[in-house]
Amino acid sequence: MATQRQIRLLKQLQNIDSSRLTSTTAQCLIVKLILDSPLATTIALLNPEQTSYDEWRYLCSLTDCFSCALCSQKSIPSELHPIAQKVFGSTLLPKLTIWVQYYSSQFVSYCNSTTINLHDFPVVFFFQSPLGVQLFFRTWETIQYSSKELLFSKFLSVCSFSAAFELARLCQNYDNRSQLVQLLCHSSSLKRLFLLSEFYDLLSAIILQENPEDLVYDLTKECLLLARTHEFVRLSLKRMNSLFLLCLPRHPEIINKDFCVEWTELAERHSCLEEWLYLLNTICNFKSCRAVIHKDCADLLEEQVHSRTAKMVRIKLAIQYDPKSIVPRVRDFLECGVYDSLLLEVLRLTSTLGSVKKLVMDYSNVLKQLIDGLNINSSLTEVNSSAVILYNLCRFKVQKAENEQELQRLRTMAEADSSYTASPEDEQGPTENRIQVILRLQVLQKLYSLSHTHPSLNEFISKILVHIASVQKNRSELVQYGAIKFLTKPYFTERSNFNAGHALAKILISTAPQSVFTGSLPSNRAIDPISKVLLVSEETDNEYPILLAKFESLLALTNLASMDENSRQAITLKSWAAIDNLLISNHELIQRATVELVNNLSLSPYCLIKFIGENSSGSEATRLKILMALSDADDEATKLAACGTLVQISSCEAGCKAIMDIYSNFEFVIRMLKDENVGVQHRALVCICNFVFSDDEAIFAAFQKTPRALLAVKTYKSAQRELMMLKKEALARIESLAKT
Repeated sequence: MATQRQIRLLKQLQNIDSSRLTSTTAQCLIVKLILDSPLATTIALLNPEQTSYDEWRYLCSLTDCFSCALCSQKSIPSELHPIAQKVFGSTLLPKLTIWVQYYSSQFVSYCNSTTINLHDFPVVFFFQSPLGVQLFFRTWETIQYSSKELLFSKFLSVCSFSAAFELARLCQNYDNRSQLVQLLCHSSSLKRLFLLSEFYDLLSAIILQENPEDLVYDLTKECLLLARTHEFVRLSLKRMNSLFLLCLPRHPEIINKDFCVEWTELAERHSCLEEWLYLLNTICNFKSCRAVIHKDCADLLEEQVHSRTAKMVRIKLAIQYDPKSIVPRVRDFLECGVYDSLLLEVLRLTSTLGSVKKLVMDYSNVLKQLIDGLNINSSLTEVNSSAVILYNLCRFKVQKAENEQELQRLRTMAEADSSYTASPEDEQGPTENRIQVILRLQVLQKLYSLSHTHPSLNEFISKILVHIASVQKNRSELVQYGAIKFLTKPYFTERSNFNAGHALAKILISTAPQSVFTGSLPSNRAIDPISKVLLVSEETDNEYPILLAKFESLLALTNLASMDENSRQAITLKSWAAIDNLLISNHELIQRATVELVNNLSLSPYCLIKFIGENSSGSEATRLKILMALSDADDEATKLAACGTLVQISSCEAGCKAIMDIYSNFEFVIRMLKDENVGVQHRALVCICNFVFSDDEAIFAAFQKTPRALLAVKTYKSAQRELMMLKKEALARIESLAKT
């Protein structure tokens, strides 16, 4: 193990600015540190071209890596790890790499030999170097199984942090990872060494990422065996903490009365009750295991009155067995005044309850600490927990469609820990007040910044924003705080994200697009995610009813369509597949919003071409027939928008011909002129002017040869002066052309 002198020297180096490690003072400390370890001294003196037989034998005899604070982190405080790694990388690793490279062919031959004697080759030095690990994996396929097992067991015993990081990097490759999993599965001794490795946390995060069931279960059983050795009880508890997260969903039977009794006794005997309680906290994440803990660990939990971990376990049990006690228990937790990961976990689990939301807002220092804790040094778990709490505080009580309510009810029945229930604190007023407090604390900017290093945050932030944007007065602030820029970044535009698209739609319904979108932020960056909302199915992770999201997305696109031709082209290109379906929606508001969007899009030739086909039997003709039918809809807004689109279609000769191919008798114009709505009459007169002012004589002639249409125009009367002027212009044109 590293000596106190090595630790003292590292602390002195830690106090020196990293840019001054080349100073005389720093170099003297580094030399002393190297000389304090035979292994480090040997690495510093390695000379590949002048290694004698006796020196080679000496290299083979050196195996104690843990006596070197630079090679092993096992016995030095965690805060000294960065400086130890820096010194190793700058002083020892370059020399070691040159030496390993020089003897690389010998190492490959040694690995491939029929029998391996670990005393015949200095493998320790190869497993201190990233290059040595690369060579080992490069020859993996040709090494005999027994040799693989022997060499990998040596690696786990002696590897440096640099070599461990290199192994983790290589195991990002699925094939390398699979080979290692297979090797571990077939060797109990390797499993034990893997669990004992000082780099277990680093390596297990990579090797176990696919949750290989057999290996995880075997490692869990090996942990139970490890605990039979006094010195490994505490380590076993720590390892089981992470393994149980993977193992218990498939093997809840591990947690039984005998397990609880045995480990309670072990924890008491070896003075590691807090570690045992921490493991119980992990076990209680699984509903199927809580009954055992509730029954067989109740006395232990009640005895630990001063343990915050025990209080955390009791809260998890209360969610399932005593919901009325949750709020008093959380209040007790908050009154301790300690802000740590346990408090974050408590609030993450219980802040779905309205009473707990009120508690958090009442303890304003807790909310401030939660937001202050969102910084670059926070762990992923802490950041995600904080985001979940903020989401729960901002979440409105949403009235979903009947079928979605039924699904939620069934889900609640199936999950005993589904703790979201209605409360006065979930109503509109209290939720808006909480959102205002959170906005004033400028938490969104912190979340945006952290999302660069923690991509999983993006999902939480989009859910938070969709609730904040539900309050119209918040939307201008969201624009000011960069919400549109955040929601249109590549993470969202390159995939379909329902909540991000819906949040964007809510913001852009009541925001002038010209004030937001510029050359550096074009409108099509927002159009793409909003358009994807129109295409979603019923099964999605939506915060609000799907129909509401589609309706608001249509309104937002209608607003964007009023901006410029580029926006109209982008919307037509990305949204038309959905528009075709929504035009015939049986939901009145959805259909109305779709027709209004088409009306705005019809200013673009890219939209008009969707209605102007070459014959009367194509998809364009079908759309035109649908539009004609909608121009006589019961809903006044739908009718006006459809008639407005007909005006745009009839503004070009091809459009007039397309209409005449289907409605040569101009009955739709006659009907529109007789409509009680003045807006519809106005649009009818403009359509008539488009026909009679057309440069194509055939179009005018067709209209002139339709007596009912001519009579409708001549007999039309209105109190609106503008409409009568349009009538007069149309009749003057008809008379003028009739004379010629």
